[in-house]
Amino acid sequence: MNWGIGICALMAVVWLFRFKAKKQRAIIMAAAFIAMALFMYLIREQASQMYIVGAGVLLFALLAVDVSLRTAESVKDNEDEEQ
Repeated sequence: MNWGIGICALMAVVWLFRFKAKKQRAIIMAAAFIAMALFMYLIREQASQMYIVGAGVLLFALLAVDVSLRTAESVKDNEDEEQ
C-alpha cells in the first residue's frame, strides 16, 4: 500500500510538470492522483467508511471531469482538422 501511495504522489508531481502543455487537465489529474493516494491511505489506516467513500467519490468526480475535458479537446481537435 505504501508503494501505491508513493507512486500516486510521484504521478501527481509528473502531471504538475505537464502544466504548460495541458493546463486544466494537469491540475485535475494531479488532484486525482492525490485523491487516489488519500483513498489508499484511508484504507490502510482503517479510517471511517464515511471518509473512504468520500475520497472515492472525490476521485470519481475528478476522473469524470478529466474525461469531459479530454472529450472537449478531441472535439476541438477534430473541428480544427476539418477546417
